[in-house]
Amino acid sequence: MMWHIILPQAVRGVSFDVNAGEVVVIIGPSGYGKSKTLRCLNLLEEPNAGTLRLGDVELDFANRRSLPTGRRLARFRARFGMVFQQFDLFAHKTALENVMIGPAVVQRIPAVKALAHARGHLARVGLAGMEDRLPRELSGGASSSGSPSPVRVP
Repeated sequence: MMWHIILPQAVRGVSFDVNAGEVVVIIGPSGYGKSKTLRCLNLLEEPNAGTLRLGDVELDFANRRSLPTGRRLARFRARFGMVFQQFDLFAHKTALENVMIGPAVVQRIPAVKALAHARGHLARVGLAGMEDRLPRELSGGASSSGSPSPVRVP
């Protein structure tokens, strides 16, 4: 996957590659366009120029007719997730349920497969054995690890 997007004034000339299965973290000072970049990558905001390629889909922001709408846009957005500063965990769901909900509901992955994926993700971030804890029972860092939409590339 390759990103080359010209974003609003906050961010200019962003270009990077993310390979399938990689997790990318964008860090920097407040106001430097981290959230804006992520919002543009997922088409929550539209860049004013540049291209974005996600797998076999390439978007040219200079040609608005090439941008997905409706169900095509929903399918495009479902191909990767983001975690923002506000984690928005479901307070009444366990860590395991919070991690499972995205794949099970949005991507319609069978519950057994979503459960295995969620357990693996929790173990990978050091939360094995904490699957049944509610968000209020986890530390701030642990809560971010149990967020429902970890960044991933299919």
